[in-house]
Amino acid sequence: MRGWWMLVGLVLSGPASAQDDFRLDAVLVAPFVATPSELGEDAALLRARVEEALSVDNVLVPLADVPDMPGGTPADLYVLACPDAQYDGCAFALGEHAGADWVVGGEVRPVVGALSLTLRFVEVSSARVLLVTELEVEDPRDGVVGEQAAGLLAAVLSGAIELVDLRIDRSTVVRAEAMDDQELEEAAQELDALEDELGEAERDDRRRGRRERLTLADLAAYEGRDDATPWDDLGLTKAQYVRMRNDGVDLPTFRRRLRGRMGELRVGGTAFTLGTGPWTQVSETWYARNALTLELADQIVVEDLDEGFWRAWEIDVGFGVLPWLDVGGFFGPQLITWRGRVQPAVEGEELRLREPVEQVATTWHAGGRVQVAPGPAWPARPVVGVGVRWWSGRPRSDFLVAPDGVVEVQKPWLLFLEVTAGAEVDIDRWLQLWARADLDFPLAGAPASEVRRGGALLPGAPSARSGDEPLAVGASLGFTFRIRLRPKWTPSPRRVE
Repeated sequence: MRGWWMLVGLVLSGPASAQDDFRLDAVLVAPFVATPSELGEDAALLRARVEEALSVDNVLVPLADVPDMPGGTPADLYVLACPDAQYDGCAFALGEHAGADWVVGGEVRPVVGALSLTLRFVEVSSARVLLVTELEVEDPRDGVVGEQAAGLLAAVLSGAIELVDLRIDRSTVVRAEAMDDQELEEAAQELDALEDELGEAERDDRRRGRRERLTLADLAAYEGRDDATPWDDLGLTKAQYVRMRNDGVDLPTFRRRLRGRMGELRVGGTAFTLGTGPWTQVSETWYARNALTLELADQIVVEDLDEGFWRAWEIDVGFGVLPWLDVGGFFGPQLITWRGRVQPAVEGEELRLREPVEQVATTWHAGGRVQVAPGPAWPARPVVGVGVRWWSGRPRSDFLVAPDGVVEVQKPWLLFLEVTAGAEVDIDRWLQLWARADLDFPLAGAPASEVRRGGALLPGAPSARSGDEPLAVGASLGFTFRIRLRPKWTPSPRRVE
């Protein structure tokens, strides 16, 4: 019997409600235990209310019809005689003996001005407690507690409740790692004794509390069994089950990891990007005046790109299409070097060459990319992507003033094919940090423009550089916030009949 010591937490995607369809699962309501025993009458009354409510939509196995347990113990006394720590195991044994699919058990204790009813829902086929929840009852004769129990069972059967193994929840139980050798041995002996009483039982060795790493070879013992394997019970593959156990996470957390990017709105950005490429914008404006009239005679205007460093930031917005695939867009500022001058000349006079003005300029880039991130269940994973990126430079008039009549040519722009590779790590369920390298291949654009009107009076004036633009290379660090937009996808546990 696997995991009779398990307690299971409750994860509801919304308020549970009973379903309209009649369910054919056989349900046995076990005797409710009372602490102190003076509350036995109230416990019996609460059990009757729960059984009455569950009979509406479920096939009930009457406790009176259950034959005596092996050894001659009546079914109604069998659970009541169980030690407190073995209530779940006894409830399972009773349900298996009765041929039930589910067992609903209860424990009644006094609280100030009311009673506390702890309901336990046991799935017999997997020998697991799927839900433990506590209800406060003011009047045990009130039928509301039965309606609540029916709604919870409906939620369990519909899959609205996910398993949470609280052995790895620090806030709920003492972790096995914290047990000393004597406690571990006592727990194992207690399980052995229960197995002797119930017959062959499937179990996890409690001695694995030492967190030995599980391997696929360790699961070979489960092959060929008539009942469901642990990974079948959870709707996982063997490899996924091994990773979940070795990562030490609960089932809802692991299922969130399996969902990966699917159904997520991904909003993030780069902390910074540094790199090199065609990121020095060069602007040369040369003009000459007639010596007599001072009217414009010649002019040469050039906009060009040269190699340089760049810094950039991005805002990224994407959507997860598959657990390992997302598509999105980005935009943001890009800092480049802008270098330019306006060079005048007068016909017949010696040219006095001016030094170019150089400064950091803010430009803009935008684009879209598709990213592939294999291994969504891993806490960290590689990420590769491909996309397009557009960039636009700045006009001369943003930095320098030229005389009327001097033309201003088109500012440079480029379209890149972008290839990225990097890695990301999950900080928590909402936040990822990542690092990547970017390689941009120029596809199209206008990296250089030139206008020449005359030119005889402007010896030494520059020309637009010819040739292919260099690749743009960058390295980025960033973050992504993950916002789930769609209802949670939960693999359906497979049951072996």
